[in-house]
Amino acid sequence: MNIEFNNIIVALACFLMLYAAVGDWKNLKIKNIIVFLILVLGFAHAGLGNSPGASIAMSGVMFIATLFMGFIFFMIGGWGAGDAKLFSTSSIFLDAYGVILYFFGSLVISLIIGFVYLLKKRKTKKISIKQILKERIPFAPGMFFSFLLSVGILV
Repeated sequence: MNIEFNNIIVALACFLMLYAAVGDWKNLKIKNIIVFLILVLGFAHAGLGNSPGASIAMSGVMFIATLFMGFIFFMIGGWGAGDAKLFSTSSIFLDAYGVILYFFGSLVISLIIGFVYLLKKRKTKKISIKQILKERIPFAPGMFFSFLLSVGILV
């Protein structure tokens, strides 16, 4: 029963990540309520004892560490605030190795998705390469696919 409930929690978190990814792709915005719900699910996941971090305390440490890292990327302009919050809350589901895989996977997948996004935008708006380089790209779709890989759903 406990493992089945744990799978439901992870599935709900994946659905919320997908919702955040679609919203980020369309509007370049991630709703705070989605981030909050993922946070609650992450601590529920840790509270059941099936989390790779194995405890609520370790999940809290992972959350604080990744929030700090996300804040740094936000301050240098690499991520939006929603991306930083989404990354830190979804990292609660992972151990340290999983977070590293999640982070670098997000970068690589977001690079590919961002390239497609910018090409699509350039075709529809007919803007120059110089303007394209100043555009913001959605990072949540890359996080979504990397999250699926990190929690073992696409493996």
